[in-house]
Formats: sequence, structure tokens, C-alpha cells
Amino acid sequence: MMYQSPYERQLARKRFLTRIAVLLGVVVVSLWLDGPVYRFLATTYEPPIAMNDGESTATFELRVHESRSAAHERKVSMASKDWVQMLRAAGYVPTWLFIGGCVWLIDQRRQRVPSAGLTIILGAVFTGLAAELLKLVFGRHRPLSDGSLDWNPFLGAIYQPDPYGHALGLPSSHAAVAFGAAFVIFRLYPSAGWVAMAAAIGCGLTRLLAGAHVLSDVVVAAILAGAISSVLVRVRPAHDRVTDVCRFD
Repeated sequence: MMYQSPYERQLARKRFLTRIAVLLGVVVVSLWLDGPVYRFLATTYEPPIAMNDGESTATFELRVHESRSAAHERKVSMASKDWVQMLRAAGYVPTWLFIGGCVWLIDQRRQRVPSAGLTIILGAVFTGLAAELLKLVFGRHRPLSDGSLDWNPFLGAIYQPDPYGHALGLPSSHAAVAFGAAFVIFRLYPSAGWVAMAAAIGCGLTRLLAGAHVLSDVVVAAILAGAISSVLVRVRPAHDRVTDVCRFD
């Protein structure tokens, strides 16, 4: 570790606190935008239906059924699109096992130090696991069809499950896995990192379109991934950090 003067340490603390403040601000804004973004993007969104004056119960129930059927058809149609399935796969851990494994095999021919491929895999796995643990702490359930959100924090979803069961959404596990790998790639291979980051953002978008998550679920997942990837890259041996300059032996 390089020596830092008191002034440099003070400056580093200020930068750290500034980053924390900015990230908290981003989370607050995303929480505020959860409803509007959900209503705009979610294919499963069902506007609240009120019974009209003089309307029979049977007619009202028929309108509700038609609204739910239309939302289900929109969801099935969106999920069947090839580009949606491709981007959602970025939030699937085996996808990064395959990609990381390829990088590991390439690195074995050039070096004997730990492979960047292993770090990519760990970024996806560790961030996904951390997201699952945070879900139990935050206890916010997935959005209902009208975009409303229900909270049951601090393990309440396990010990005191409400009518919505254990379907927790904050943060999104798919987005966490995608961003976990993407941030590692971005830190190790800056040029290729933009492609990986685009895939992670696309994965988060598919979760919003599916109505399975709201904006803050994806934002918190991305912030979590950024923190974990930073630690993973820092603990790697200095001589193993990959740059855009490649050697061909």
C-alpha cells in the first residue's frame, strides 16, 4: 500500500462520502420513479378498474377478467421475443460460467496466475447471492399488477409471510448477476466492458417489461454489483490485472 499524506487521506474520504451521497440520491430518485416507470414499461400493468354506476357484478368481473387476460397475453408475447430471451440470459449464472470458462481457457495459455475468467464468474455468483440475502433484509415484494408495492422487511417474508408469499423483488437477482459480471469485465477489459454493460442494462429492462420488478430493484442491484466487483478486482494479484494491451506469445 502506498503512503498517503493526511491531506490525501482526507481527500479520499471526501471522495468516498461524495460517492455514497450520490448513490443514495440515485436510489431515492429511483424509488420515486418506481410507479411511473412501471406504468410506462410493464406489459403486465393493469389500470385500476372501478365498478360503474348501475353496472352488475357479473359485468364488472368480466371487465376485470378481460383486463387480466390482456395483460397476460402481452406478457407472453413479450417473453417470447428472441431479443428479450437473449438479454434476460445475461442474468443467468450459467451464462457467465460459460463466458468465464472461455476466458479462463484462453488465459491458461498465457499465464499461470489466477484467470480473469474466474473473477467474472465470481462477480456473477457473489452478487447474485448478495442480492438474495438483501431481499430478506429489505423484504419488499414484487410489484402487483397495478404497480403497488408491499414491504415486509427484516426476514418478515420468512417468519411472517403476508398474502403475497415469498416473492421478493429488491434487489433484482437477474440484474445483480448481469451487472456483477458486467462490472468485472468493465474493470478488467474497459473496451469490452461497454458491451457487457449494455447486456446488463438490457437484462434489467427485460425485468421491467415483464412487470417482475420496478426501477429501484434494478438500480440497487447495479450499485451492489459495482461494490462487489470493485472488491473482487482489488484482491486479484496486481500483475494479473488485465488491460486492453494484449500480448501474443
